[in-house]
Amino acid sequence: MKDQCVSLDSAPFVDHEIDTTTAGRKIDALFIPTHRAGPRTRERVAIAASAAHNTWILPSRDAIGMATELQGIPGLHVGIDLPIDDLQAWFLSLPSSQNPSVCYQRDYDLPLKRNVALHLSRLLGYERICLLDDDIDITSQQICAGAAALTLDSPLAGFRVFDFPDVSTTEHIHRLVLQQPAATMPGGNCLFLMPSMISGWFPYAYNDDWLFILFNTMRNPGAALGTVRQDAHVPWSDLTRVRFEEFGETIVRGLWPFLPALDAADLLTNDYWRTALSERRRWLVDVATRTHEPSYSGALAAALDASGRVTVEECVAFVTVLQSNMREQLWIPGLPNHR
Repeated sequence: MKDQCVSLDSAPFVDHEIDTTTAGRKIDALFIPTHRAGPRTRERVAIAASAAHNTWILPSRDAIGMATELQGIPGLHVGIDLPIDDLQAWFLSLPSSQNPSVCYQRDYDLPLKRNVALHLSRLLGYERICLLDDDIDITSQQICAGAAALTLDSPLAGFRVFDFPDVSTTEHIHRLVLQQPAATMPGGNCLFLMPSMISGWFPYAYNDDWLFILFNTMRNPGAALGTVRQDAHVPWSDLTRVRFEEFGETIVRGLWPFLPALDAADLLTNDYWRTALSERRRWLVDVATRTHEPSYSGALAAALDASGRVTVEECVAFVTVLQSNMREQLWIPGLPNHR
């Protein structure tokens, strides 16, 4: 499975050799969004928490059982009292959330949890944090190295996933059908950052992490530290997910030719996004013509249908808001003070 993905050309990360002398230098805080329970989750949390002064679990569902399951792990905070459900309604009211993604799914809470992590970090004075998805295998040594890699000139760092790349459903299908590596880069599934040195936030759309990263690396590249493993799954079985992903995937692929100048005025023109949408739809049709696997065909048809409903004006409006938001920091109303 080694060669299942490659780095994107001109990706905003440069390879950084891991400092093997950083063992024991704990990160200020880990934030782990999760909806999972069970021994495997506890094992992963315990390993990661051993390299952190604080570990925050940001659950999607009732966390009482999870709090009991994870008790005894040093430095653990389970966000039982964080009003995630109430905050989701507020988050969806933001201008950046007014995009086609909401038509398909309103309960995608991963961007909100990542924004909660930024808010709490600034509130509590954490200088170095890691956003870590619950399906990532990482060692305590890698976490210490990730924290040490952060500098004022490079306040973002991450690990690549090559065994099961962190890409959209359509990219997975393309990878499997054409037997070609998927193009990817470090993302929010395992992202180290300095909250006081970055701006912007994770918008409500698929690829929220890549959008956040791309805008924050316009001037200074992030550090790519090596690889971690991510659990495999079967995303093409969820057509709602496929439709939800399409808008965010279109935006990222449309932004890519402008890197690192994502403040370019040409990104705000109808003509550009008309061309970008046309190219995206041709790509989906081309992949669809190459497979007879029913589950792949159904997912690609769903993506093409969702793409056909995206308008040029929606793309321009979303990027316009992004260009403004990514110069600011988001403070979330209604979060308790956890000092």
